[in-house]
Amino acid sequence: MFDPTEFESSIRTSLTSVGVDIFGVLSLLALATAAALTRGKDVLLTILVALYPAALITQTFPYYGRVSLELANSDTYERLIVLLISSIIIFTVMRKYLKSTFQLRVVWRFVEALVLAVSITGLFLAVLFNVVNIATLYSFSVVFYALFATPVALFGWLLVPIVSIPLFVRP
Repeated sequence: MFDPTEFESSIRTSLTSVGVDIFGVLSLLALATAAALTRGKDVLLTILVALYPAALITQTFPYYGRVSLELANSDTYERLIVLLISSIIIFTVMRKYLKSTFQLRVVWRFVEALVLAVSITGLFLAVLFNVVNIATLYSFSVVFYALFATPVALFGWLLVPIVSIPLFVRP
């Protein structure tokens, strides 16, 4: 039999989790946009380029399980640590070689920063879901899974920065 209070509580729970997930995505987006506008475009481009090999290293790292972490989801934490360490190392190395500046127009500068921020946020979250398997640590909303957790979503987020390259390259 249909129970209206159970239905209402399930809808409220779904909306609350979507709200928290969206708040997290918007926070990452705002942080990345602020970093681009204050630190420069080359910092975000370097982070974006560093995510590709860091995801590959995290996916193919052969020594998972060799270090004993006394945690419930130690495999996820190991993958997260490998992703962060490899990203930092690759970022540090590539930072010296990747230089880029924003366009002079203020509106175009903001558009470039926002597109870079969306690319980095989407790629980072897709890598966290598909390579690190962050879903074992927190229960995300269905919308969030559809946008970031599927293999099709990962493929799409891997293509978004490549497709947006003409926006960043000036003749």
